[in-house]
Amino acid sequence: MAIDWLAAYAAGVSTILASQQIVRELPSVKIRVSRDSSIIRHGLPPAPVISVTIGNVGRRPVTIEEVAYIAKGTYISGSKILAQQTPFTLEDGQTRTLYHPEDGLIPPDANFQARDTLGRWWPRGRGLRLRVRRRRMRRSDS
Repeated sequence: MAIDWLAAYAAGVSTILASQQIVRELPSVKIRVSRDSSIIRHGLPPAPVISVTIGNVGRRPVTIEEVAYIAKGTYISGSKILAQQTPFTLEDGQTRTLYHPEDGLIPPDANFQARDTLGRWWPRGRGLRLRVRRRRMRRSDS
């Protein structure tokens, strides 16, 4: 009887450790956007730009093929931007900053996303966390 509990405990611990290892090995990309940047060129006034910093925080290399934006309230991706600066590969812990001129075409509330070679869009949101949605029962007055 005691051996059965010990086997169950060992199986539970090994399952938890294996799942942690799998989650650690998954790729992960973070995106940070700054609109308060400017590029200073020799002999020209400073030009305002949008800087998009893409970082690989996972342990696997990730190749970014496309960077695009989606305006809030829409479900259609905006045009590809920074096309001449992509594709590029990020090893673990590396970041790369891309610049786009601040010309007023990109809305101030736009969300930036990056697509890798496997077709995944980053940021992915909640990752492996499960979301449980509660259904609210509406009372019908009829």
